[in-house]
Amino acid sequence: MGLTLRLLGSPEVILDGEPATGFVSDKARALLFYLAMEADRAQRRETLAGLLWPDYPERSARTNLSNALSNLRTVLADRGANDVREPYLLVSRETIQFNAGSDYWLDTRAFDERVKHAPVKGQQGEKTVTLYRGRFLEGFSLSDSPAFEQWALIIRERLQQQMGVALKGLGATYEELGDYARAQTIARRQLELEPWHEGAHRALMRALALSGERASALAQYEACAQTLEQELGAAPSPETAALYEQIRDGGLTSEGAESRREARTDLPRHNLPARITSFIGRERELSQLTAQITDPETRLVTVVGPGGMGKTRLALEVARRQLASLSSSQAAPASFPAGAWLVELSPVGDPDGVPLAVASALGARPQQGRELADILLDAAFIVTPHAYHHDQAQVCLEAGLDVLLEKPMVMNAAEARSLIETRDRTGRLLVVAFPGSLSPQIRTAVSMLRSGELGSLLSISATVWQGWGPGTAGKWRQQPEISGGGFSFDTGAHMLNTVADLAGEDFVQVAAWLDNYGRPVDTLAAIIGRLESGVLVTLHGCGETIPSCASDVRVFCTRAILHTDVWGKWLNVQRHGHRQFRAVPVPPSSGVWEQFLAVREGRIANPCPPEVGLRMARLWDAIKASAAQDGLPVRCD
Repeated sequence: MGLTLRLLGSPEVILDGEPATGFVSDKARALLFYLAMEADRAQRRETLAGLLWPDYPERSARTNLSNALSNLRTVLADRGANDVREPYLLVSRETIQFNAGSDYWLDTRAFDERVKHAPVKGQQGEKTVTLYRGRFLEGFSLSDSPAFEQWALIIRERLQQQMGVALKGLGATYEELGDYARAQTIARRQLELEPWHEGAHRALMRALALSGERASALAQYEACAQTLEQELGAAPSPETAALYEQIRDGGLTSEGAESRREARTDLPRHNLPARITSFIGRERELSQLTAQITDPETRLVTVVGPGGMGKTRLALEVARRQLASLSSSQAAPASFPAGAWLVELSPVGDPDGVPLAVASALGARPQQGRELADILLDAAFIVTPHAYHHDQAQVCLEAGLDVLLEKPMVMNAAEARSLIETRDRTGRLLVVAFPGSLSPQIRTAVSMLRSGELGSLLSISATVWQGWGPGTAGKWRQQPEISGGGFSFDTGAHMLNTVADLAGEDFVQVAAWLDNYGRPVDTLAAIIGRLESGVLVTLHGCGETIPSCASDVRVFCTRAILHTDVWGKWLNVQRHGHRQFRAVPVPPSSGVWEQFLAVREGRIANPCPPEVGLRMARLWDAIKASAAQDGLPVRCD
């Protein structure tokens, strides 16, 4: 029967159908939980010792780890190599790893896979949310192991966000089907997780109003307003207020919803050719393709293979099955409610003809087809010379697009304020692509600093270096009118932003020296800054060194030293009483683009809004002003 680990809610360990007993301590259980969650890679013993026994001398910590490991192997009956069952733990002198090939079941893994691949609707959606018994490791903590607590917190928040997305999709499905009682249940469960979630409050208001419970729906708005005031000191958003007014005025009723559903009777729409012969076999490929195209994170699926192997027919069969699920009165709405369309591109020889081919397949008029390239856009990633960022981002936001904008966002503080105003006016999403701000390492470091566990902040020192000057010679990056600056405003912008993130407070004064080293823009920099609290910061940039690109950031506190880099590639900590730095375990980064998509889909809050770009621009304006006066201290306005 193997090993069952239930970590959502109060943790449970079940071995061969019976609760596992005999754990000598919570540290031994924590070791099992951590190894199971991080089973994709081997964990070094010193990292595990530092994670669970941070205040112990290294030798004592490693002894404790060995004792806990021995206890785990006894509890799990991890016998020798001659046993027919795969061991749960793979152990060497240097590392320990949970065996992902062993006979085990982990609820967080199953939940992850269902959220990513199973449709969040109907019975499938119910199965997904049922896995979420409660918050990750609910009621389990290690008060003397802050790194473990931080690791658990990050995973807890990620899983809770995924649960919120799953509940939102399931609730929308029930509302669409007219099952308002279940829609209410789902919305209330979402509010149990996040009482301040306005989207869940609106969903519950709609479900109550559509059930004919108008008074309850209006009362729910009052409950929402009270919760937001108590928890966040905020008022309901205009969207929530508008829904309240619609319900109050009788504009949202079950009769109107039924009319809207009946208006869908002409669906599904498609232009797929008739199937002349039966489609037999290839169920594995059909299942894989269906999972991929119904995954909300998938934007494109390409089927590759030799000519004549049936790629087009396979794709058409997947499309037909999606249409069948849409037209079935017993099924929840399919992933593609507007239908499925075949666009023949083999006759198109010019890329400019693609929009027209798509328009023709959709039945649009030719003049509409010429605009289709614009119609299909819903987001823009701007990676252009810095001088163009402001105008390009502004045009995209005003056109209704969400924008991911390359660092350093804009040329100066005035442009930054202008983009913030445009963001607020249009209501679109604007994320600045600073890898540091978007990395789990820097976000974890910020959380550790703000929690007080590292003591008071004393100073920050950062250096970034690169063979930038020789490598960018003759290119736009050394044309100040379109780059806005040199090495300090390009690669160095990562340093300025990450240090500002870690500081957690504004710079009030800087003294800076910039050296062009004979080039049109700066390539060497020495900067001293003072924060609002009086903490001193030193920043050093060298863009004229050998071919390389690296950095070093150290944050000095009264009880520890943090060590990272300007991109957030790693995070180490040396605590009081320890001789060495130890790695801080964090989830792997999903990359800038994936983070942007996660923000768009509401799975995470925007970690790098344009206010971050304004902070960076204000600091850069002060650095330039000081350098122009030969290092005279300048206040940051």
